[in-house]
Amino acid sequence: MKVNKTTSTSRASAKTSEGVEDEIKRLQRKAALLERKGKLLETTTSILKEEIAELKDDAPNLQAEIASLQKEKDNGWGEAKSTRTKQ
Repeated sequence: MKVNKTTSTSRASAKTSEGVEDEIKRLQRKAALLERKGKLLETTTSILKEEIAELKDDAPNLQAEIASLQKEKDNGWGEAKSTRTKQ
C-alpha cells in the first residue's frame, strides 16, 4: 500500500512540476513579447514626436500660405475662377 501511495505521490508531484515548468515557460514567452512591444512602442513614440515637431515648424508657413490664398480669393481670384467654370 505504501508503495502505491509513494508512486501516486511521485506522479502527482511530477505532474505539478511539469505544470509549473510549463507556466514558467509561458510567462517567459509573454515577458519577452511584452519587452519587444515596449521597444516598438518607444520607437514609434520617438518617430511620432519628431513628426509632431516638424508639423509644428511647418504650421506658420502653412498659415501664411492660407492667408495669402484667402487674400487672393478676396481680391477676385474666386470670381474669376467661378466665371471660367460657367463657360
